Amino acid sequence: MCFQIDHQDCKGAAAAFCSRLISVKSAEEFQSCLEASLKELWKTASHHTGSTTLCAKIAQYLEINLREQISLTALAQRFGYTPSYLNRIFKKEYGTSPLQYLTDLRISRAKELLLRHPDISIKTVASNVGYEDSRYFSRIFKNETGMTPSAWTEQEKSGFAGEPSL
Repeated sequence: MCFQIDHQDCKGAAAAFCSRLISVKSAEEFQSCLEASLKELWKTASHHTGSTTLCAKIAQYLEINLREQISLTALAQRFGYTPSYLNRIFKKEYGTSPLQYLTDLRISRAKELLLRHPDISIKTVASNVGYEDSRYFSRIFKNETGMTPSAWTEQEKSGFAGEPSL
């Protein structure tokens, strides 16, 4: 796919990236922050190239309402389509289902929280990313990453040892 990135989109992405840099404490956090900013810019730019605006609206809704309990049926009702149609077009556009996209967003946000606040409780992380039950959150986190939130945090902490600081 070939497209140009709008100047305003670039400025917005740069501002978002800079605002995230304030709390960056390691090379790993910097990389995570940069990747998140580039992914957001990519999504924004690709949506401006004539891709399905419905999918872009769904993705934006999921990003904004990350902490809410969202089902495919609720999404379908909100946007006025059947669940199977929304699932099909979203998968075609994003390569994943809307609910897996939401899970990916939640896990990504959980990783950010765990990196920035190593002493944060798993219950608090779960609540901040839309899971009422911290045990269920831990199970989802482990399914997605292969590790529990605590083990992932420990691995990330130990990975920083010996690395030069920025």
